Amino acid sequence: MTSIDGHEPPAPTEPQAVGRIGCPLGQEANVDEFYFWVAPGQLVEQTQIVRVPTVMGGTEVELFGVIEQVYRRSTISSMHMELAAHDGDPVADDLMLDRDGVTYAKARVVNAFPPKLAPPIEGSTVFSCGERDAERAYEIDQYADERGVCVGLIRNGGDSTAGRAVLDQDFLLGAQSGHLNVNGAAGSGTKSSFLTLATSQTINAVKTRAVGMVGTGQAPRIKAIIFNVKGFDLFWLDRWSTKFTQDDLDTWQRMGVASPDIFRSIAYYAPETSQRSGAPMPITTERPGDVKPYSWSLKDIIDFGLFDLLFSEETRANDNIVTLINWLSHRLSVGRTKAQSLEERLGGAPDPRVAARRQLTDSLERAFNSKNDLNGGSAVLTFQNLLDYIEMKAQPESKDLDDDSLRSMSNSTIQALWRRLARVLGPTSGLLRRDDFDGSPLSLATMQEDVSVIDIQSIHDAHLQRFVIAAALNQLVQWRSGPHAARHETFLVVIDELNRYAPKGASDSITKLFEYVASQMRSRGIILFGAQQQGSRVSDVVIENSQTRVLGRSGGQELADSIWRGFSEGDRKLALRLSPDEKVVVAPNFREALHVKVPRPPWAMRPEEATDVPPACITDAKRAPGVDAGKATPSAEGKRKAQSLEM
Repeated sequence: MTSIDGHEPPAPTEPQAVGRIGCPLGQEANVDEFYFWVAPGQLVEQTQIVRVPTVMGGTEVELFGVIEQVYRRSTISSMHMELAAHDGDPVADDLMLDRDGVTYAKARVVNAFPPKLAPPIEGSTVFSCGERDAERAYEIDQYADERGVCVGLIRNGGDSTAGRAVLDQDFLLGAQSGHLNVNGAAGSGTKSSFLTLATSQTINAVKTRAVGMVGTGQAPRIKAIIFNVKGFDLFWLDRWSTKFTQDDLDTWQRMGVASPDIFRSIAYYAPETSQRSGAPMPITTERPGDVKPYSWSLKDIIDFGLFDLLFSEETRANDNIVTLINWLSHRLSVGRTKAQSLEERLGGAPDPRVAARRQLTDSLERAFNSKNDLNGGSAVLTFQNLLDYIEMKAQPESKDLDDDSLRSMSNSTIQALWRRLARVLGPTSGLLRRDDFDGSPLSLATMQEDVSVIDIQSIHDAHLQRFVIAAALNQLVQWRSGPHAARHETFLVVIDELNRYAPKGASDSITKLFEYVASQMRSRGIILFGAQQQGSRVSDVVIENSQTRVLGRSGGQELADSIWRGFSEGDRKLALRLSPDEKVVVAPNFREALHVKVPRPPWAMRPEEATDVPPACITDAKRAPGVDAGKATPSAEGKRKAQSLEM
């Protein structure tokens, strides 16, 4: 059996008989779980995987289980008698007593070959599992080479592992189910680290799969959009980490990755500065040199169908304001035409930027009308023009709104719309261009790089952060629903802090867009890789449609919520004390949760650990591309946060 990238995994350890199944009263075996006693001198541990050859109704069956809990019971019936047996002395023990106790364990059934829904019989011998047995228990050996995404090693007790922890692309990328969700406490939950690792491994697995399908017309393509929501931590994914060690490399190699690498085909985006003199420029980031700006003008907002997304749920709670918003959007737009430019009609090639924009907007019915006569014959072309127009119409003497249905609008309603639009635009933000006819909108559906990292944490308005995500999702939905969508194309949308961007109980248009993507777009190739500290505060639709769910270390109150019922009680208790490199994974093709040891990624997760020099332990590794990341100086705030996280 070869690994995902063609390398042979290490030889399996020899399995040992560790005990036999027992079925006394109160500890009966059933279809889902069984108990077994442990032979003296043998060690069994929580999360360890075991194999049980047994008989069910005359049929020989091979059963696999994962140990949920290990117990020890003595022959003494009370703690008081335990104290008396040692004369109350915790150190000296002159009594030569035969402490004939028993260690036993409870295991949950992972799989059965052939598949039988019956309990094992008492007396069946229980064996420990090596790597091949552990992978077979979860049927990883059936799909790993063809469509596997390896995210770590299968945990097999306290500090042992057994085999590769591999997810199935069919259940991750939409063929049978889709989406991935990670829950974990801040810092110790290591959500961002796991998300970037899962993204990298998914991209590499899909590209490896595509190599063997070249020329068939069915070769898959995949792109990822990662939103940076904390500091500029994710602006260093194409730089090596100074913390990567030989032990980390050993873990990767046991996963079947001989030489792990950083992200190389990647682009970074940050909001445009408020002042523009010449070409658009991004805000200052901790990353030197190669960050692209993004922004939207009024023309871009109307052209991409984003006008209603500018306004918060609070604003849209007022029906009169919603009517005004819809009226303005209609008056600023016109039916989209397929007409070519004069140069194209004369046989010339279209401007590349025009062609790319046309591809992104082909599926939309309306476009910005630069000849709109909204302002009495004078076209409204910028956000500032629009603010001036609304302010003028809000004056007591101004009663000439054109549409009959708007003539009864009160001045206070129009003034309220002006205030809300002015607040969205902000006095100093460059994200929405007040005075510019052209912005620098994101063109994610046609991006050349494998990965785009988009900074939103520098946007101070929480609603505008949500707007940027919604603009990206809206573009992908239009693209995958339009005439240019490729059949085997997949977009990963990677985002932490989902509780802020798709909150539970919200009914605004942005949350509904998240829910639409989660429930309807996985079959069309848009997959959410999301994370949060508290899944109980995320939209139920988003959570329930995330069929691969990952638990990092989480709080007890959170784990008591009903959304975590898919994890056994033992797994929920285990999640209370998981270390940063441990995760518990539930997927549709796993009968029981998979316990995973996750490796440290080779790329930098903070600016202070970024370098262009590869670790010495990785032979033949290439330097990081572009500018020397070692020249980057983290801010004082960045250093303080890093120190607190280390502590």
